[in-house]
Amino acid sequence: SDGDKIKIFESMEQERVEGNSENVKAEEQVSKQIENLVEEEENKSGDSDVEEPSFPVLFLDVNLGGGKIKRLIIKDGDDSMKIASQFCRENNLSLKKEHKLKSVIQ
Repeated sequence: SDGDKIKIFESMEQERVEGNSENVKAEEQVSKQIENLVEEEENKSGDSDVEEPSFPVLFLDVNLGGGKIKRLIIKDGDDSMKIASQFCRENNLSLKKEHKLKSVIQ
C-alpha cells in the first residue's frame, strides 16, 4: 500500500540521514570524481592539438628480405607517402624498394 511505501521511504531517508555516513561519503566521492571528469573533458575540448582517433585503412605485409616480413599500417588521415618513406628508413630498404612500396600504396 501507499502507506507502506511511504514508511519504507521514510525509513530509508532516516537511515541515510542518521547513520549511514559511509554511503554519504561514497556518494560525495563519486560526485567529486564526476565533477573532475567533466572538468577534464571541458578542458580537453578547448585544446586545439588534441587528435581525433584515426582508424587503419590499409594493412600491408612488406617482405624485408631474409625471410622477414613486417606489417605497414596506414591510418585514416596519414600521409601515406611519408609513412612509406619512414617505414623504408626504419627498415633500411633501398630507394628502389621505397619507390616500389609507394607505387603499391597508390
